[in-house]
Amino acid sequence: MSEGLIVLNIQAALLLMAWVWHGGSDRLVYWLGAAFVASAWLGTNLTGMDMHVALAVLDAVIVFVASRAWISGYDLRGWWVGLIGLGKIGLRLGFVTSNFSGAGFWFFAAAMNVAFVAQVIIAGGVLDELGRRIADYLGSAGPRRARLLRNVAGR
Repeated sequence: MSEGLIVLNIQAALLLMAWVWHGGSDRLVYWLGAAFVASAWLGTNLTGMDMHVALAVLDAVIVFVASRAWISGYDLRGWWVGLIGLGKIGLRLGFVTSNFSGAGFWFFAAAMNVAFVAQVIIAGGVLDELGRRIADYLGSAGPRRARLLRNVAGR
């Protein structure tokens, strides 16, 4: 099994996990799934500059959809997915305008795949629980610190 096929399988599994996590009710996950299928098709049927332009347009569509999700429901998941999408477009523009080859291409491909995985994990709500736990900890750290300072100052 080639590296590209392994990466596609991992990304497909993460998309399925995100869809199951949200119960299939999130438009961002659907759009990312459609973008995944479209990018796999574009990657196999186009080469060179045509492929990079088509994939940049696909990333721009995801940014547009994510911005609509953020504006219509003030969903910060949409904001983060859109921000990562903008980063992907910028990285693609930087890659196309420079003469990367060999290791530079592998770095570019890895960065694009990691960015897509981050979009899927964020859109799927997998990080929501982690965010809640961090918020709970930070919310409880303030009163603990206040009690500690009060107890120390009172003696």
